[in-house]
Amino acid sequence: MKLSALLLAPLLGLAACQPMPDAAPGSTIALNSLVGEYRVAGIDGAEVDLPHAITLSIGADDVRYTSQCINGRWTYAVDGDEVTTTRQPVASCRRALLPQEQAIDAVFEAGPTATRTATNGITFAGGGHTVTVFSQ
Repeated sequence: MKLSALLLAPLLGLAACQPMPDAAPGSTIALNSLVGEYRVAGIDGAEVDLPHAITLSIGADDVRYTSQCINGRWTYAVDGDEVTTTRQPVASCRRALLPQEQAIDAVFEAGPTATRTATNGITFAGGGHTVTVFSQ
């Protein structure tokens, strides 16, 4: 009996540390609650099909993306349902932006809304575009 209690105790402790359940599909999510690392999987409803990955990182007060040698960064503030973003300078290469990168820029320039997808991803919408990401 003591042995089973000893084995169960660490599992209960681990369960207490797990994140809260994800929001229901279609529900709006506060940007500042999404701190973490993501893979960009879709742009404007189409799958991203590039020879390299695009990653998105959300911090407590900023959003960054990397696509090969292209980088973008915005600081953000959340006031209720409103998100205000400000583009920040960041080192990047000088090649022309791909359409996918242009869409990411447009979304985050606009102060996007974020919603949960049915496949447990997150779609950011703004500036006439959408960007769908999944946790890494």
